[in-house]
Amino acid sequence: MSQTQQHAHTIGMYSQNSQFLQRFGDLVQQIGHHTTAYTHSSLAHSHEKLWVIDLEASEVEKVLRRLLQQAKDILVVAHLSQSERVIRAIYAGATACTLSERDDAEIMVALRSWGNGEAPIDPAITRQLLASLLQQLPQQHNITALVESEIELTNREKQILQLVAEGLSNQQIATQLYVSRHTVDSHVKHIYRKLEVTKRMQAVSTARHLGLL
Repeated sequence: MSQTQQHAHTIGMYSQNSQFLQRFGDLVQQIGHHTTAYTHSSLAHSHEKLWVIDLEASEVEKVLRRLLQQAKDILVVAHLSQSERVIRAIYAGATACTLSERDDAEIMVALRSWGNGEAPIDPAITRQLLASLLQQLPQQHNITALVESEIELTNREKQILQLVAEGLSNQQIATQLYVSRHTVDSHVKHIYRKLEVTKRMQAVSTARHLGLL
């Protein structure tokens, strides 16, 4: 039995576009998973951990906030022209993205990787994401101040930050380390405070600049 068959998921989907739901529903089924489509009003009855979200759907920002507050693992789908929206979704906590312009084979690779716990991001988005990240890096004098203050992270904080760098959500980190989600949330807050940042990617980039990762 294949690994995909051993770990089949039921994946929540959010879109008002019937062609989107049909296409991605078929692709998800081809890699051994199942899907359930939801409307905004039916989200309260959902229980899926993994979600495919159409960034063109109405009220999508509200839906993203709601699902991310519940620590859902989200793959967003968008057009290349919507790269800024994708980047905002990733900063908010979405773990993966693919573009609707890609052919079915490419999308299935992304879906399979994501379903196995990885965090695939389309290469076209990665380039723009890195550019956005560079613009948000701490100024040199802030880095110098942090170096002079001899910032230290505990072994557990370094372990958690490394997993953040690998693209894992707080819930995924908690599962991997056999601790509670609350414990991971607390460690992440301590890391933010020590590094004087407010975002996950800023924490990773600052730690790398300081040689902590």
